[in-house]
Amino acid sequence: MLIKILHMSFGLLAALLFWARVAISWKTNGELSGGVGKFFKIAPHIVYTVLVLCGLHLLMQLPGVYPHWLIAKLVLFAVAISSSIKAFRSDATQAKFRSGVLIASIAYIGIFWLIIAKPGGLYIQQPSTPPAVSSTATP
Repeated sequence: MLIKILHMSFGLLAALLFWARVAISWKTNGELSGGVGKFFKIAPHIVYTVLVLCGLHLLMQLPGVYPHWLIAKLVLFAVAISSSIKAFRSDATQAKFRSGVLIASIAYIGIFWLIIAKPGGLYIQQPSTPPAVSSTATP
């Protein structure tokens, strides 16, 4: 249970770090200097490492069948990371920054939607099976 809590916490932290970096980069025109720049270069690596390690641990607990929502989450996670790299490169133009931020934001929103919408997810529970009804009619 602790691994699942760590995984969820670091997943949220990854998205918050991304959006905080977007906000700071937007205000400073992409110039992150000093400690802030170092923090936003190192922190995502640590967060992504813990997120992936916890996710792999949880993945090994599955019975060998990987649900469609899990594969979609993995693809969206790869898209979010690659788009973030493209957006925050030091040689990125304003157009590359904006497109990378847009694509990564859509990917993060998609990941959070999958968390909520998956069977047994945060808000949508699997329907319970109704009780069996007898086929014989009583007089």
